[in-house]
Amino acid sequence: MTFCLRAGCLLIVAALLSLAAGCGNSGPGYKESTILKGKVTKGGQPLVVNKEKNGAYAKVEAIFYPEGGGQHHAVEVQSDGTFDMKTSEDKPLPPGKYRVAVRQWEPMPSNDLLKGQFDKDHTPIVIEITPATKEVSIDLDKPNG
Repeated sequence: MTFCLRAGCLLIVAALLSLAAGCGNSGPGYKESTILKGKVTKGGQPLVVNKEKNGAYAKVEAIFYPEGGGQHHAVEVQSDGTFDMKTSEDKPLPPGKYRVAVRQWEPMPSNDLLKGQFDKDHTPIVIEITPATKEVSIDLDKPNG
């Protein structure tokens, strides 16, 4: 087989694969995914970090740890305190109870402005996600209610 013929065959195969991948979001059994929306506040205000401080990277993150173990899911919280959560596989967060860690890094990863109070081992925040859950509010001053 010549080089041009092989290259042409590869292009056709690549085109067919991309078409097949695009057809995966329809048909029997397909459920449209819903991204979990949320907001993290403290004292009624969103947690804010100074992203320009000493040129170091800073961020607020929320990490959802399933109770009983399993894959955790992290999300970066925006400057207005909001976030859109989906798994690394681009799927909605599976139903279940989650312990939610919140870290306010400035700079990252050496200084948590929350002083570890809401890290994985200390957070009092537990949220139950059901198939009907579309939005969650996390108030660090009232972690469970």
